[in-house]
Amino acid sequence: MMQRSELQVREITDRLEEGIRELFDSEKYQEYLRVMSKFYNYSFNNTLLIALQRPDATIIAGYNSWRKDFGRYVKKGEKAIKIFAPTSYKTYEKRKIRDPDTHAPILDANGEPVVEVTEVVRNSFRVVNVFDVSQTEGRELPDISVNELTGSVENYDDLFIALTDLSPVPIDFEEITGSAKGYFSHIENRIAIQEGMSEVQTVKTAIHEIAHAKLHSENNGKDRYTKEVEAESVAYTVCQHFGIETSDYSFGYIAGWSTDKETKELKSSLETIRNTAAEMIGSIEEKLRAQINIRTWDKKVAMRSDGNGYIEVHETDDGFDYSIYDTEMILIDGGVVDEHDTTAYELALTLCEEYGFTNPDIVADYDKFTWQALTVNEFGELPPVCDRETEILYDTLSSLGMNDIELTFDRDGLVATDGRKTWHGADFYKYIISKAGKRNLSTDFRELAEHNGVNLSRKTREKSMER
Repeated sequence: MMQRSELQVREITDRLEEGIRELFDSEKYQEYLRVMSKFYNYSFNNTLLIALQRPDATIIAGYNSWRKDFGRYVKKGEKAIKIFAPTSYKTYEKRKIRDPDTHAPILDANGEPVVEVTEVVRNSFRVVNVFDVSQTEGRELPDISVNELTGSVENYDDLFIALTDLSPVPIDFEEITGSAKGYFSHIENRIAIQEGMSEVQTVKTAIHEIAHAKLHSENNGKDRYTKEVEAESVAYTVCQHFGIETSDYSFGYIAGWSTDKETKELKSSLETIRNTAAEMIGSIEEKLRAQINIRTWDKKVAMRSDGNGYIEVHETDDGFDYSIYDTEMILIDGGVVDEHDTTAYELALTLCEEYGFTNPDIVADYDKFTWQALTVNEFGELPPVCDRETEILYDTLSSLGMNDIELTFDRDGLVATDGRKTWHGADFYKYIISKAGKRNLSTDFRELAEHNGVNLSRKTREKSMER
């Protein structure tokens, strides 16, 4: 059964394939092909030589070719890239004349083979100078993507911190010569990103290079075309998930690194792209949630000490309220602190020290802890279905953006409220289904809905089973 995040990643990569197909059929791409066809396709050995001398090289041509074919000129003082070019030369050889039927040498009157002098063309190689497009200036080359993305990113600082945390290598900003927006260095084991770019371009480039670091740090036999297609496809997919639009850049980039309209590099790597993107999305979301939790600790926090219990603190108009629970979440003490020049986190640490709660840890899900504690103190224990049902419900609400709803349980079962309206049991499940509309809901949620007396139509059940 496909999870919601996996389904979303698949939908995004499907859109990626469709977008690139449309680009291949455009007039813009035809003009791009017309010009790019003039560039020589270098051998594997020459590609290695180019990479060793200029790792950021993208489009290569000779000095005269830049001038005659593209209207561009090599900048003064630029150092040439040395590669091998095929050449030929003529020589002369004496060869025996053979009988066309028997192929035996023809002999003269003295019994010696008859010979003739023949011109022979032999192939060889010579060293030639070529230059990257970044070493030239002049008429603009056609492009199939925007040169650089613009725009801001919501919660940019938090998102970039999350990217830095999940990157397998350090990320640095620097002034990069040439047209590259960033690079992953195998030798230095780090990622460099061009400083001064927009937030959208910076995030997209960071994800692209992190994908290189995760997928291409070792020699796995993949050519550069496949590596670039994989890295940019992962970047596009992750950015789309977080609402960052990069289509104008990514579609052209991937098409430019595809060897033909069949996009074999993309198709052969879809599983790798989807798995890597899903892994990065999950890691980023987890880190973002942790950062949001850190900021909320100023207002509310719950801490746990093994063998001692729990301490919960939340801000009020008069200061802070606190509650002390034992290891079974039974309320044993509480009070009010008339103090405004502190935070819930700092006060919780002070209370832990006063009550002898050693080595306290932050409870990751504050809201879940509070309803669990309320339910335990109402019933004396947590109802068996309560924990699983609430976890599924909170996941569903989060996926639908309905995070303002609080869940509790009374003696009759589930109670949900948004502060204005309250729902009980089956009524709440019906409300979620109506709000979801055409969006798919998990099979776990639908099973719980039916368990609570909500009869789902056959069409709705079949739709949930597609997942």
